[in-house]
Amino acid sequence: MPKTNRNKQSTGIKVPYSIRKNPLWYIVTTSIVTISLFPLFWTLISTLKTKREVAAGDFWPSGFSVEGFIGLTETIFFNSLFITFIGALISVSLCIIINLLAAYAFARMDFYGKKILWILILLPMFVPGMTILVPLYLVVSNMGILDTLLVLIIPGVAQAIHIFFMRQFFLNIPNALEEAAKLDGANSFQIFIHLFLPLASGPTVIVGIGAFMGYWNAYLWPALVIDSDGLKQIMQVIQSFKPVRDPNWPLIMAASMIAMVIPLILYFIFQKRIVENLKISGLK
Repeated sequence: MPKTNRNKQSTGIKVPYSIRKNPLWYIVTTSIVTISLFPLFWTLISTLKTKREVAAGDFWPSGFSVEGFIGLTETIFFNSLFITFIGALISVSLCIIINLLAAYAFARMDFYGKKILWILILLPMFVPGMTILVPLYLVVSNMGILDTLLVLIIPGVAQAIHIFFMRQFFLNIPNALEEAAKLDGANSFQIFIHLFLPLASGPTVIVGIGAFMGYWNAYLWPALVIDSDGLKQIMQVIQSFKPVRDPNWPLIMAASMIAMVIPLILYFIFQKRIVENLKISGLK
């Protein structure tokens, strides 16, 4: 059988003309990539400019100045980078544990008031986060955890969107696998640890990356509840580099560039799992 016929038979789709052979395809994709990467490129070259060159709007630096990076060593930036990373790791770990257990309970277990509790969990998804800032602030204030690392972690641990996402994945796992495990004498917790958790490694990465980015990029909540320099988060510190008059743009750009490195490293580490999970979701 000819190769072309075999490919058509395997895919079931007859493609008379490949769009990738069209020059317009390369023009469009190149334009999209250029537009997407230009802000990153602009940030990078701005870290190599002097304060005068940035203020003047010069596109290319006359030399390669590192005054922005040197200036960071005289601030609390690197301490903030470390404490933000530690807080993000703790937050992600708790988020994965709590949200996956909650999703498994709502997907595979029957208990009294399950439907009512599920509705209550979904309600925050339809409420803008800004509307609950004041009540949330009063709650953490009464708990006595203001200006501590706990106030940054606890409010964001349980997320309705993550529970909903994982619950939908657990519902798609065949019942036969769970029944076979029960016949072997496994209880619900053992089934979750040894069966559901390994199967959910891909979606778990998605949840973890989402939780990490949410913590890493947070500014408004840390600005409300954190005053100590030793606990200030990365976005708070970057914002403090921008006074009303005469902002130090090389310093801001250098800090922003470093702040982007860790999320990019995490993406490159887990990109294979993310893409595989998206492919599986598309096939479903």
